[in-house]
Amino acid sequence: MIFFLLTFLSISICCTGMAYAETQNSTSELNTDQTSIQTYDQEFYTNTTSDGVNYQLTEQSPGFSNIHGYFVNCGVTSPDNLNTTSLINQGITDLFVLTYRDDPEGSLEPFLDKFAGTGIRVHAWVSAFKDFDGNFFYPEDNPELLDQIITAITFIATNYNIDGINLDYIRYPGNAYLHPGAVDYVNSFCETIYNNIQAINNQQIPGKPYIQLSADLMPECSVNAYYYGQDYPGMSNYLDFLVPMVYKGNYHQDTSWIGRVMDYIVAHSNDKPVVAALQTYRSDWDYTRLPVDEMVLDIETAIDHGSCGYALFRYGMVTSDFPGNSIQNLIDISAPGDTVVIHEINGNPTIYNENIMVDKSIILKSADGEDITITALNPDLPAINITSDALRCTVQGFTINGSSNSFGIHINTVINCNITDNTISGNLIGLYIQNSNNIIVSLNNINNNGWVGVCLDNSYSNIINSNNISGNVEGLYIVNTSTENTISGNQIHDNFNAGINILNNSTNNIISDNTSISYNGVIGVLIRDSSGNIVSGNNIQDNGWAGIALDNTAGNTINGSNIITGNQEGLNITSSTGNTINGNTITGNDNIGISIINNSPENIISSNNAISNNGIIGIYLRDSASNTISNNIIQLNGWVGICMDHATGNSINGSNNLSGNLEGLYLVNNSDRNTITANTIMGNLDTGIYLENSTLNNIISNTTISGNGVIGILLRNADSNTINGNFLASNNFAGIALDNSDSNLINGLNIISSSQMGIYVVNDSDGNTINYNNLQNNTWAGLVLDTATNTTVYLNNFTNNPMQAIAQNGTGNAFYVVNSGNYWSEWSSTDPRPIDGNEGLYDEHPSITPF
Repeated sequence: MIFFLLTFLSISICCTGMAYAETQNSTSELNTDQTSIQTYDQEFYTNTTSDGVNYQLTEQSPGFSNIHGYFVNCGVTSPDNLNTTSLINQGITDLFVLTYRDDPEGSLEPFLDKFAGTGIRVHAWVSAFKDFDGNFFYPEDNPELLDQIITAITFIATNYNIDGINLDYIRYPGNAYLHPGAVDYVNSFCETIYNNIQAINNQQIPGKPYIQLSADLMPECSVNAYYYGQDYPGMSNYLDFLVPMVYKGNYHQDTSWIGRVMDYIVAHSNDKPVVAALQTYRSDWDYTRLPVDEMVLDIETAIDHGSCGYALFRYGMVTSDFPGNSIQNLIDISAPGDTVVIHEINGNPTIYNENIMVDKSIILKSADGEDITITALNPDLPAINITSDALRCTVQGFTINGSSNSFGIHINTVINCNITDNTISGNLIGLYIQNSNNIIVSLNNINNNGWVGVCLDNSYSNIINSNNISGNVEGLYIVNTSTENTISGNQIHDNFNAGINILNNSTNNIISDNTSISYNGVIGVLIRDSSGNIVSGNNIQDNGWAGIALDNTAGNTINGSNIITGNQEGLNITSSTGNTINGNTITGNDNIGISIINNSPENIISSNNAISNNGIIGIYLRDSASNTISNNIIQLNGWVGICMDHATGNSINGSNNLSGNLEGLYLVNNSDRNTITANTIMGNLDTGIYLENSTLNNIISNTTISGNGVIGILLRNADSNTINGNFLASNNFAGIALDNSDSNLINGLNIISSSQMGIYVVNDSDGNTINYNNLQNNTWAGLVLDTATNTTVYLNNFTNNPMQAIAQNGTGNAFYVVNSGNYWSEWSSTDPRPIDGNEGLYDEHPSITPF
């Protein structure tokens, strides 16, 4: 069952049965307005009667547990004075219509006709212990009149489609203590009416509403039964809800008195709902209407002390601006669980200039299809501030702006809040989530805020999903140990600096499946001083510098088919360790696909689908050690597939495919002790692997290096490296070239074939060792030594090369050691074999069989 909480500009008010309060005349009308509160409550009640017997309302019962209504004096206000559309838009739930027992047709029926099918419930507000002339009578003195009144009320319940009977003057006029049995007479009357109503309800007549019984009670707490015969617990056995008349003005009290009275009556109501009837003018001696703020405070106080809504006495006696064009007033008078619906004024787009505090569990939303803007009245404060009491609140459907020095929405120490379908712009920070968790931010446009679109500060387990975050300085800012947040399905673009920042020990966040992190001025995703974050499945493109940047961070994972394209650098890793980059497509970036720089060790770059078509370099390592690059496709980059600059101890292994670059792999500037193994390096325009000024035990092994435009492996000014077990074929000029490079070892069954030269050693390269290789089928020479010195060549197979080996302009070279020379396919003798180009140089111990 759905219940609509009241909002109103002018509200009818009921003065129901006070000892000295009668209905007041007023002709103020309810203005067509813009706001509503709704509540959704599907609970039924189970209660215990005074004799201990349990009863439960049938499922026909609407369970009126949260009423926001007001009393209408039919003698003052006709149905024509009520704007049905306005009432519905305001979310009014209930009208208590003054009903003459001897003329329900004239007093009640016009209102029933007016509100039939609108969702607004109509209660017949009838007198009990007053005769037909309006005078009090004592039920024990006039049982015949009492029976007539019971019959009249039962007739109304039977013959009119009302939602409730509200009993007024069900009491003695202040002297019950003089009438023994007064409490029993009051309870007995309630019981009789209740039983008669239940008999009607039990018939379940099609189209007839379930009728509930309520009664208007004096607010005098412990002495109420003594003076008026109204015993709260006793009456509650026969009422669906209690309506105490908490009229502070008539008792010369302030708002705090309302809270004290409600505390007492709620505690003595046998858990039946209690709905406070509140006076909306000063007193019965002063009809001045209460100011808006005071009226709102009275309502809020009643609800805070257990009232299930409120009923205002009476229509026409509320100031015309109540609750005014104020969303805050509506929030203040709402109860937890309510839906506060904000409407346009007169059907036009509407701006509310205020700073709003949401401090209870409500749904605050704009009416469907209506254009509502909340503009901060004070730009130094949040336009909407959601506090820790707003558990499970929702803000939906607004344009929120104007907090130029503060936050569009500030969520502070909140659990389970939804921010959805809003436009948040023109604030310093659009949405600031602080010390909060389980916040869902979805389907919002968060743009053009002065600094940050969305900020998560020391907040965890939040979801930022399917938003458009653009035009801010920073799109999304995750800081100060904000952990385990999920950022997915968003478009984060055109922010001045970064799309997403993850900073200050913010760990284990998931950035996944965002459709666009693009066109941000500097960086798409920045992770700094934070670990354990996962970036997967995103489209990260056309950011001004880097698609993703890792700075001074560890243990993050960039995986799962991120597409990183069109940036200056696809991924930049600076001063960071232990990160894993796998399964991505990093292509078409202007300069570099991946750069690992400034002491960034132990990162793993593996199984990426493509690191390709980047303008200069596919992967760049500088001043970084112990990284692993494996099983990647690195191709068609403008200059180098992998460039290692002063990078030591790294491993390039595990089936990397480097092809179509100018240089496949380039080691420069003391890049030492690196291992290059089990890769495929082919079809690069210049060199497959190029070592320049790189020394000390770089190892190139078990790699296929073929079809490169000039040289398979080139060492220039590169000393003490090892090349073994590789397959080098069809490199255009040379399989391996050593240029002014010393003490290198080329061995371990390298197969070097189908180039012009298998191995080319030039320019004073000294002390190199070439052994255990197969140099075969090269188009000119298997080996050329040109101005090379102290080169040792032995245990190699020279097969079917036009010139097997040439040595010239060098000294100290040898083609054997001890008794071991080389195999020469055209030489079938064990006699010394002369080496072309150098009279007097021989292989003294040639082998007649291949090694």
